[in-house]
Amino acid sequence: MRTVSRLGAAIGFLSAILAQAGIEILPAPAGPPADITAPWISDGDESWKQGEPAFTLGDVDDDPSARGWFAADEKGVYVHVVVRDREHINTRTEGASGDGDAIQTGYDASAAGVGVRERHESFVGPTVSAMAFALTSGGPKAWAYYHGRPGGLNDRPDLAPAVTRDDENHLTTYDLFFPWSDYGLQPGVSEAFGICVQVNDSDPGRSQRRIYFGRGASGAPSPGMFQRIAVAKPTSPLAGVSFTKPSLWRKGDAFEAILASFGRENVKARIKVGDA
Repeated sequence: MRTVSRLGAAIGFLSAILAQAGIEILPAPAGPPADITAPWISDGDESWKQGEPAFTLGDVDDDPSARGWFAADEKGVYVHVVVRDREHINTRTEGASGDGDAIQTGYDASAAGVGVRERHESFVGPTVSAMAFALTSGGPKAWAYYHGRPGGLNDRPDLAPAVTRDDENHLTTYDLFFPWSDYGLQPGVSEAFGICVQVNDSDPGRSQRRIYFGRGASGAPSPGMFQRIAVAKPTSPLAGVSFTKPSLWRKGDAFEAILASFGRENVKARIKVGDA
């Protein structure tokens, strides 16, 4: 803990030395404000699912309607969605699971493209995904249409959601998880994430109905239309670093890194090497 809490002083000391080698340590840029903040939770804390929802789609008696909550911890981001739907039907498999009753998401773990990229601009980078989560006849399924690269089609059994169906009350509850490690990030580095939650309702005899929190999850993801969600500061000591490039191909390549530390002192800095 002592190392973490003294990181701010260490950064200040190193700045003058590293500047001579063309390495700058600068204040980390602050992102735009967000209307919603995901609380930082401790292991086993379920209370965040019981307060006021972060978003509400439709009226309580609509078919479908939905309520959603967000939270984060050292492992990743959690999304809890309760959908009211008269009848749950999903007989699809693999990539077609989103054609039944399901949730589709567009997600940007760094929120870098939210409000920055053009609204209908498709973009897939290391921190971006488009996925479907469904309770099918074969059980809960997660499918990545895009994940970190264009055309990253893949079944993701490791991310299969916890989904329960309450037929008596016509409720389907989804618990989704987005690990930091899936997107090349460490906890505490990203102060926000971008997300679209699209609820699909596919009753027989009519076209699929969709309700949205944000947009940009259908087809290739469009982060410019995602909703920006702030992440509360970690409540326990930790430190992490995130790089703008996963690898350097040539000596002298430019890059930036974000360094974050939370403990008795909270420090966040940007390290710039070359003309990044």
